[in-house]
Order: sequence, then structure tokens, then C-alpha cells
Amino acid sequence: MSISLQNTNENELKITSACSDDIKNITHFILKYGPNMWNYLPEESVRNHVSKISTKETHAVIAKTNNILIGVITFEIGIFYPQYQKEHEKTKEHGYISEAVVHSEYRGKGIGPILLRQAISILKSIQIPMHMPIHTIYAMRHVDNIPSYKMMTKCDMELIDDFDDFEVRTSGSRKTAIHQITL
Repeated sequence: MSISLQNTNENELKITSACSDDIKNITHFILKYGPNMWNYLPEESVRNHVSKISTKETHAVIAKTNNILIGVITFEIGIFYPQYQKEHEKTKEHGYISEAVVHSEYRGKGIGPILLRQAISILKSIQIPMHMPIHTIYAMRHVDNIPSYKMMTKCDMELIDDFDDFEVRTSGSRKTAIHQITL
């Protein structure tokens, strides 16, 4: 996928699915541009999560311009947040958006929603066991992380819950918000 980059002099934004060759760059990118007062990014967990791109347990969509990585979203398939599912769906696999990071010089240019829409599209197309499509995708964020909130709502992800999360959140309200989209 190739599109014009909004509000910038760059010619083109290229969106692609990540492969094993991208693991090192994605890991470095997330650890460099992801940390802020709202994000919970333990280095060992990030490294482990991104390394699973090689086994396809983790998937990622990346944005590049002039062959430079400027954004990434990682996502997984599994059983996430069963407490929000109907009883008969609690054991079905769902999508989960894990990390969403955009290079600091490219934030506010619409890259996050472009990547999130592409991740949702990929998750929609994946057939899980028994040839069932994924029907729900979840994401979580710090309640006070307004850019993440805007990205999620632009992609039709609805806020379904927020709760105190003192073990993970160390700043602001110390709350986590859960968003979902039903396909």
C-alpha cells in the first residue's frame, strides 16, 4: 500500500506487513519512540513480543517514508478480555492491538489511524481454527493518553471500560481504558 503522507513534504508513505527481517528495527523503534508517561513498555516484554513476529504469534504493520521506519503497530490473536464477551464467546480467539508507536517527528499526521485500520483489516481477513473469522479486536491505553484515544476512535474502536491499574500505570489518573471493535 502506498499513499500520500498528510501535512508533510514527504512524497510517499509505504505501509507493509512486517517480517522476520524487521524485528531488530521494530524493537529498536518501539523502545526509542514509544516510552512516555502513558506507555507501559518493559524492555524485556517488548523484545519478547516483537521477536514472535518470526513465529507469526505477533504480527506488525509498519509505515516507512524514504525507506525509514516512521510507525509501527503490533497485534496478536488469542483470548483477550473474556470478561467483556458473551458467555458462548469467552473461549473464542480475538484480535489484540499491542503496541502503536509513531516517530516523534511524524505524530499528528494521520499515520497512527492508517496503521490501525490496516491492522484491523488484516485481523478481519485471518481465519482462526474451525475457519471462523475474528469478530472482536481489543486495545488498551492509559486513560490520559489522548492521542491513543483519538486514534482508536477514528478507527471506530469504542471505549468499553476503564479501571484503576496501579501496577501498570505510574502517572496521571493511573487508569487503563479498554477499547473494542466488533467486526
